[in-house]
Amino acid sequence: MERCPWTSSSSMMDEASTSRDRGWKHSRRISQSNSTVVTLNNVQKNLTGFYGCEVSADAPLFHTIIKTAPVIVTEEPEALPEVMVEKTKYSLGDRIRANCSSRGGFPPANLTWYLNGKQIKNWQNIETKEKAGLTEIELEAKTTLFREGKLRLRCLATQFSLYRRSAEVDLQEDTPQLAHVKGPTTPLPVLEHNCAAARSPAVWLGLVLLLLKWTIPR
Repeated sequence: MERCPWTSSSSMMDEASTSRDRGWKHSRRISQSNSTVVTLNNVQKNLTGFYGCEVSADAPLFHTIIKTAPVIVTEEPEALPEVMVEKTKYSLGDRIRANCSSRGGFPPANLTWYLNGKQIKNWQNIETKEKAGLTEIELEAKTTLFREGKLRLRCLATQFSLYRRSAEVDLQEDTPQLAHVKGPTTPLPVLEHNCAAARSPAVWLGLVLLLLKWTIPR
């Protein structure tokens, strides 16, 4: 007859083995566990580790096979991810620097950048730095990155398929504005002088004499 006693060992936590064993015993639901299935209730992250099942045969062979698999108990981050930038308007050629952070959680959330809806992964001319719970990005502001003068950066924080949250920020292209040119609101002085001269009696008398000269037959 084959038997399968369940065992557990944690290689990811610092708690003492006695504490792990105590947590293992208190978390099991005996009524829902058997030689092939074990049920854990109210699990904590100290139960993260490798769980094994040992299959052994009776005498006279006593063949034994052990199979293990990792189990990770997660804790969600303390707050939503946060994106920080130096400013929100950039001129072409400026360096855009942004960072995304996710506080707390076990294990630390995976952070992924998206630019205008597309994941940034090994893109040319884009530098990224990563460490637990923090990622930084740096790129040059180019015309091709802005859509109708806007660029959207999004940071996605995930823990396997259990946790998924994001934060985003919209950046604007700082383009120079054309100045509005207005014409003169009052007539030029020289025009006023000419108009006044045209209205003087001497000018009108000269025009009348000129007309008479051309109309009187010789």
